[in-house]
Amino acid sequence: VLKRNGLNVEAYRLGKLNKETKFVLEKFGVEEPELLEDVEGKTCILLDHNEFKQSANNIEKAEILEIIDHHKMNFSWHKPIAILVRPVGSTCTIIGEIFLSELTDE
Repeated sequence: VLKRNGLNVEAYRLGKLNKETKFVLEKFGVEEPELLEDVEGKTCILLDHNEFKQSANNIEKAEILEIIDHHKMNFSWHKPIAILVRPVGSTCTIIGEIFLSELTDE
């Protein structure tokens, strides 16, 4: 469990892990995130995607707090949310920048 904007957040996966992700998790001794298939009634941050067809089932019935992504935007929501999109090669770059900035803020 991590903190994001004062909230406890937990990472999940939406499908099978690719070889590269499995390698990194094994290399650093990190357990595979739990599979999340349905988010109805849950509070979510979309990471590395912003299209409902790429997300978990019932994403339209979830509370979306934020999007962090590097893909083109194809998103609409019924209320304002935080959206952080940067034209970089990977969302990992954005997460790293967030992590480093929070370290220097302490």
